[in-house]
Amino acid sequence: MTPLVASFTHIASALTVLADILVALVLASIVLRRGMGGPAFRFFARYGVVVAFAVAVASLLGSLFYSEFAGFPPCTLCWIQRVCMYPQILLLGIALRRYDAKLVISSLILSAIGGAVAAYNQYLQFGGDPLVPCGVGSSAAACAQRFFIEFGYVTIPMMSLTAFAVMGAVLLAERIHRG
Repeated sequence: MTPLVASFTHIASALTVLADILVALVLASIVLRRGMGGPAFRFFARYGVVVAFAVAVASLLGSLFYSEFAGFPPCTLCWIQRVCMYPQILLLGIALRRYDAKLVISSLILSAIGGAVAAYNQYLQFGGDPLVPCGVGSSAAACAQRFFIEFGYVTIPMMSLTAFAVMGAVLLAERIHRG
């Protein structure tokens, strides 16, 4: 791993840990109904689409950095995660111009599907038994191949899972706020 890739990975991993904490706080405020009037919940309820859009763009750039610059080949599950993430830039970009609950719900559905695939990919990278074969073709990467691990749990699939979770949590907060 080159020094640039190592530095990028460490920064992205630290942001992943912080985002995991953010997701826990937003979801706790929703579930416990305590923070609904608090400033943090109000912020994410008001700017959920903006935050989700920024996360989608960062995810696009991060995935392209790892596959095109770092040379980490995406596995079959990575491609499925990309299919769930990339269209959200368009959906959320439109929702930024004119809020539409259907766009937000579509984004929530894509986040749930992508998050489930990312969770399964993370499971495989920590030694889980595959439920379905992965790595079709000779050039496909194995889904269990880990290119790095930071802070004891952050891998590329965990970064993806966190991105989907952040998007889901802030969009859910926004939907609850808007009714």
